[in-house]
Amino acid sequence: MSNTVVLDIREYNIDVNHNESDLRIPFSYLKRFNQEIPNEKLHVIANDHLELNLGIRFLLSKGYHIASYQISNCPCRGKK
Repeated sequence: MSNTVVLDIREYNIDVNHNESDLRIPFSYLKRFNQEIPNEKLHVIANDHLELNLGIRFLLSKGYHIASYQISNCPCRGKK
């Protein structure tokens, strides 16, 4: 993903692979630390649909461009 910043908005207490994201700001801290997010296309990683929807709505209201997203705890991953 060239020129795309990978933003992980999952909470700190969730065990994740830190190598998959460029920036980790949990959803509950977005309002306080949104100025640290570069003004580039974003790929957002969230834990569930609610966290994803709230995070994307907030980021769009601040003028960020969401290029793509990923839900890490999606129940559809186990289905074939």
